[in-house]
Amino acid sequence: MEGGVSVVVFSKIQEIQLVQTTTLVENHLGYEGQKLCEMDEDEVELKGKRFQGRRKKEKGGLLDG
Repeated sequence: MEGGVSVVVFSKIQEIQLVQTTTLVENHLGYEGQKLCEMDEDEVELKGKRFQGRRKKEKGGLLDG
């Protein structure tokens, strides 16, 4: 019966960790979403250009390697 108890305890620990991780991710996404909402048009355009530049650089690197 000890093995069954261990599985139950392990499952409960996994459940708690999953809830904690999910909460952290949700909070971070909320924070990032808030930052995006507060950006002005120029900031959005600049970030978009930087992102496109990184994508091109990464694609170039993958093709070269």
